[in-house]
Amino acid sequence: MKIVTVLRSGGDYNEKHVHWLYKQLPSECEKVCLTDLVIPGVETVKLTTNFPGWWSKIEMFDPEKIKDDIFYLDLDVVVLGDISEMLAHKNLTMLDDFFFPEKTHNSAIMRIPHDEKHKIWDEFNRFPDLFMRRYKDGGDQEFISKLFPHAQTWQKEFPGQIVSYKKNVVKKSKKNHHAVGDGTLPSNARIVCFHGKPRPWDCEELWVPEFNMSK
Repeated sequence: MKIVTVLRSGGDYNEKHVHWLYKQLPSECEKVCLTDLVIPGVETVKLTTNFPGWWSKIEMFDPEKIKDDIFYLDLDVVVLGDISEMLAHKNLTMLDDFFFPEKTHNSAIMRIPHDEKHKIWDEFNRFPDLFMRRYKDGGDQEFISKLFPHAQTWQKEFPGQIVSYKKNVVKKSKKNHHAVGDGTLPSNARIVCFHGKPRPWDCEELWVPEFNMSK
């Protein structure tokens, strides 16, 4: 199993965010970043398509790119606790959408067995432009969810261990009417997910000092 991240240059993220996330992950795990950049100190695999933005994540499903199971993480998640049990979990697993779990999965954290990858890669490459137009709002996670309805979900397998900043941390307000938090981290949280803004490095008062983006 390899921990995988994806970075396409020209967007909101850069190599600093890869290093920032890597600081939070177990040092003994093999980590690979799919990217069009050279990142000192990071093992990389070159992105070879022109799929824009979040669609670059589709390349991790190319069975020839990484010939192993994948534990995938978006660059804007924060790992705060022991995730060894999650890393050992071997079944196809995605997140339930935090606000609308009945509608779709969330692709911010995924366990992808190697023998499942071709289903996404082969189907997407049949009509990539069509799928990017069809799922322009829901993005890669809506497309992946359509082909992986059988995926387990992290919230059911590891209750309370993966939380949403917007739902489980911030306080309910007119702007955040779905929120159920009290402004602090839930006690059992091991990973905090961000979807949109703010980014985790905009909320550094919540994280331990070594994860500070300014260092």
